[in-house]
Amino acid sequence: HDGAVSRTMRVGLEGAGTVGEGASKRRQRVLDAAGGRCAAVTELGLVVRAAGAGRRLGGLAKALLTDAGGDSFLAAVVARARGAAVRDSDIVVVIGAPHDGAVAAEARRLGVAVAVNPAPGRGMGSSVALGFTAAAGFAGGVVAALLWPVDVPAVATDTLAVLRRRAAAELVVVPTFAHRGGHPIAVGRACWAAMEQAGALPEGARSVLRGLGPAVVRVAVDDAAIRADVDDPDDLAALRGGAR
Repeated sequence: HDGAVSRTMRVGLEGAGTVGEGASKRRQRVLDAAGGRCAAVTELGLVVRAAGAGRRLGGLAKALLTDAGGDSFLAAVVARARGAAVRDSDIVVVIGAPHDGAVAAEARRLGVAVAVNPAPGRGMGSSVALGFTAAAGFAGGVVAALLWPVDVPAVATDTLAVLRRRAAAELVVVPTFAHRGGHPIAVGRACWAAMEQAGALPEGARSVLRGLGPAVVRVAVDDAAIRADVDDPDDLAALRGGAR
């Protein structure tokens, strides 16, 4: 690997005592109140790709664009992940020049960690690799990590619930809409090492997924937003006009 993962500012972690907590203790915290039995909960982490230069948007940082509600794209993604019970201590945002400083400040405001890609021009695969290298610091009970491009900020809560139900350590779960794949994908922990190789492969994460073969499962969701990435001003206008 690049060896350049920079875990800058692990901030806002007042609950940091949970990071080294055993999986059995975490399960105790989700006991069924009625029967005292442990609920079946899949713990997820989050790797956000936010190192792009935003050239087609006039050089704006996509992570700092705002949705119709006035939230930054990064804040919207983090909020949705929190709604799926992802802990702040199990979130990493991959950032890079020229917007690394500004996006790091937003991550700091949100209380989540960043990993700096020193050369994002190498392609998205390099950010994927860095993100999953950093994910090694997630709690041991995390079964899968959502790989989420920051320019896909409007994913429905129900979609995340589906991903959480289907996630497994040995699988990569890809949501589909109208038979086409979208984001985020849920990458099982056993597949993280393969994702760490994405930067060295010709098509990055796509090459990794092809290599994983039957470990990649597709699940249909009723959510066009999984494919609504914001690449240009028209996409941004459509997102703001179609806010949920």
